[in-house]
Amino acid sequence: MSGWLYLLSLLCFMIPTGFFFYIAVETGLRNRTTLNRLSSGLFYIIMVFFLADALVNLIPAEFAPAVTIWMKLVPALLMMSISIHLTMRMTDRLDHWPKARVGLFGYGPAFCALFLIMPSSYVYVDVTQRGPWTDVMPSPAAFNAVMISAVYTFGACLYFLYQGMTYVKRSGLTQKRKQLRLLLQAYLYGGISGIGLASFNPYFMTSESFSMPEPSTLGLILFAFMIRYGMVRYELLPSIERKYKVLYDRSPMAIVLLNRYGRIIEANSAALSLFGLREGDLLHKKFERLAPPYDKDGLLAGTDKETVRITSVSGRKPRILQTEHESIESGGEPFEYVLIRDITDYIKAEERIIYMAYHDPLTGLGNRRKFQEVLSDLLRAGEQDGETVSLIHIDLDYFKDLNDARGHHVGDLLLQHVGNVLSRSAASASIISRLGGDEFALLFKGAHQEIAEETCEAIIKGLKEPFIYMQESFTVSASIGICQSRPYGSSPEQLLQYADLALYEAKRHGRGQYRVFTEEIKLRQEHGLLLGKQMNAALRDNRFRLYFQPQIDLATGGIWGVEALVRWIQPDGSALPPSIFIPYAEESGLIVPLGRRVLEQACMTGSSWLQAGREELVISVNVSNKELAAGDYLENLKAILAETGYPPRLLQLEVTESSNMVQREQQLRQFRELADMGIQLAMDDFGTGYSTFSVIQSLPFQVFKIDKSMTDGIDGDSKARSIVQAMIVMAHSLNQQVVAEGVETAGQAEVLRSLGCDAVQGYYFSRPLPLDMLLDWMDSREKGTA
Repeated sequence: MSGWLYLLSLLCFMIPTGFFFYIAVETGLRNRTTLNRLSSGLFYIIMVFFLADALVNLIPAEFAPAVTIWMKLVPALLMMSISIHLTMRMTDRLDHWPKARVGLFGYGPAFCALFLIMPSSYVYVDVTQRGPWTDVMPSPAAFNAVMISAVYTFGACLYFLYQGMTYVKRSGLTQKRKQLRLLLQAYLYGGISGIGLASFNPYFMTSESFSMPEPSTLGLILFAFMIRYGMVRYELLPSIERKYKVLYDRSPMAIVLLNRYGRIIEANSAALSLFGLREGDLLHKKFERLAPPYDKDGLLAGTDKETVRITSVSGRKPRILQTEHESIESGGEPFEYVLIRDITDYIKAEERIIYMAYHDPLTGLGNRRKFQEVLSDLLRAGEQDGETVSLIHIDLDYFKDLNDARGHHVGDLLLQHVGNVLSRSAASASIISRLGGDEFALLFKGAHQEIAEETCEAIIKGLKEPFIYMQESFTVSASIGICQSRPYGSSPEQLLQYADLALYEAKRHGRGQYRVFTEEIKLRQEHGLLLGKQMNAALRDNRFRLYFQPQIDLATGGIWGVEALVRWIQPDGSALPPSIFIPYAEESGLIVPLGRRVLEQACMTGSSWLQAGREELVISVNVSNKELAAGDYLENLKAILAETGYPPRLLQLEVTESSNMVQREQQLRQFRELADMGIQLAMDDFGTGYSTFSVIQSLPFQVFKIDKSMTDGIDGDSKARSIVQAMIVMAHSLNQQVVAEGVETAGQAEVLRSLGCDAVQGYYFSRPLPLDMLLDWMDSREKGTA
């Protein structure tokens, strides 16, 4: 036997052994999954199977039977069981069968190995020498056990593969279907060739000079080649690197790899899409040029500015990026792995949230929160550099009336119009804010008082421009207060408080104007606070008393009625007139509980008169517009009348004529309900307010009271006499009676009688009197001694 044939024979045994060893190692390293470990184990067993053929020819013949049984026949049965288990796992049968069933069906061939390793006369191996080669032949029983197991394995694998292909066909898993089809072909070709050639192994013994593995082992080699092809072509038994590659390519986060020079040498699909470049155009570009640092403000909270960049690609909108850099080393070369997250939408969303948090959504101006922060910052800066901060506080006049009459939509449009006027008129302001409702505020740093006043004048002038909606023109005025940080406002709260006081000073002087905060306003405010405390205490201690002023019928000379007037009784017994405390009560809202107290006392007094058998007299009570605006006024009035038992027909409510008395459905319903109750309505101080003839005509008043300012000098001024005469004629034309106030002389009374005035009241007849003095006066008048 020549040496080269011997060497060639050994190679025929060792090459398949090395091939299966390579596949086993590769499969095991591709991924650490159960499927890969099973596949790797299968190829290791096949390697042992081929190694056994080589060892039989290299070791002494007396060891050949043991090697054949333990390294060839037993591994063959284990290989069959692993093949069934592998097939069941790849076709998902393991998820549908119980473990006992899986073990019975999957590891049946492995149980047959017990038959081979147990001592038995039926299991043996015949050994024959063929020159230097050793040929082995299992006993018929052992051979049949292996062959039966092989046929069972072949059938079981085909069955599971058929079931798996049926399932994936219904599920539409195209890639999985290709994998199972290749596995089916591998089992078919490998199984048929292996089982078919096994019966002819004895007839393919070669010569004494050359030997090779049994022909049946060609089926195993064919099976291994097809599995290897499937691993490459259809990702059968995919490697962990392949999975990472898929994750890398399909990651929504852009990833680039930079070399030591900062040039891009690798990029995934997301990076190509982010920069809008093809791979050939992106590679070898300097990353710093494609994504320079982002040097603007407005980053997300907690974001490290050094990691933020912005794309700089011609023809593409800039995108804001956040990057994470990690230095790695491969093959002795340094690289930089860069993860890129597009945070443009997050930045815009954050900017939107911040904008909404600091701006009024209706006007686009700053809101109260932003105003307070800017005010605090300006005051701190002003303390350091010695500059004055000016605060302008604005409140729209009668905005609520327009909002209620025309609806909130028109009110919102008007607020936007006001915002535009402020933006034009105060362009140099540090901030223009809407504090809420119809309140606005402006801040100026370093501005003198003259500049603040000029701004207020520009605002007042700008608001006179009409706002037109649906061919209807609207105008609005504003009351404005100014306060400067030096010398008054050392804190944001104080500065805003003082500007607010100046604003209400402007309202007190007629609205539609501005006032600058002064020490006098501060003292008046402190006096008002003190007055408010005293009034609350007086209400609690019942120190408000009614005085009554008689009203004289000019036609008969008898008593027409009495007007109830409130006086504040001091601890020393003196009485404060209403001119001292009523204005503050109107401003503070105390007029509502005070008016309720006056109404209760008036009705109780009138009821006591009736019970005492006195003549019925109409008692007139003044009612503030703020009382009428309270939602529970009518309910309170009805409760007082029911509690005191005073007839509504003997009660007269005097409403002061003012700009609030406009034709509105809500107020008209209120007046009509009062009239329906039988209560008389009188317009107080007629001629000094704002009502037009058409408005007066629509309101259900029975009495008009002419103000004292109209009756002064009526006996010597022909023009004044003509005006009063016209007013009396107008009232009578509306079937309404007229009462003149402030009559102090006999001449005035005589002129009014000649003009047709129905009744008068004033010091000429009687000043306001306490209840006991009024009763004495009335008794004396009835006796003719008054």
